[in-house]
Amino acid sequence: MLLAFVFAAALAAAPDAPATSAPTAPEAQKSKPAQPELTCRMETLVGSRFKKKVCMTADEWKLEELYRERNDRLRRGTIEVGSGL
Repeated sequence: MLLAFVFAAALAAAPDAPATSAPTAPEAQKSKPAQPELTCRMETLVGSRFKKKVCMTADEWKLEELYRERNDRLRRGTIEVGSGL
């Protein structure tokens, strides 16, 4: 009982301080990582009349185009597999 009284007295004597401070609007924006801008395209699925929405960043679209060009060249036989392209 005495312990509860001492604890209550200590809490009453403690200065009032906010438990947590909410970040202001500029601080909240700074803490978020920058999201890369996505570009979406509708791509035709092989063997289907339906199209699929594909979203990627500009760098990912460039890389996808390079892969497609390389695969087309491989199928046509204009480059060899180990040529480094």
